Amino acid sequence: MPRDPLTGAVTPFQTAVIPLADELAYETYVKNATGTILLACFWPEDKTSRILIAALNKRMAQMKSLGVVGVYSLDVYSLPKIAEELDVTFVPTLMW
Repeated sequence: MPRDPLTGAVTPFQTAVIPLADELAYETYVKNATGTILLACFWPEDKTSRILIAALNKRMAQMKSLGVVGVYSLDVYSLPKIAEELDVTFVPTLMW
């Protein structure tokens, strides 16, 4: 069951894309994930990035049936070290 990195609450399945607040959240919920996860790397000021996050939120109910166990977003502007580690050169970038 996914755990919200901001509140620590355990939910049966996510209802929205969870933003990764810091490197610890990235290490905990993405690097140590078991199962399929989606990571949307975005820049908040980019219109296409906002469209991607909105589209993922709309499709959240379908994610469980696709075998996705977690959906997270990474603000590449706020966390450039992680973006560099992932070699994100274009936003939005969707990884799984």
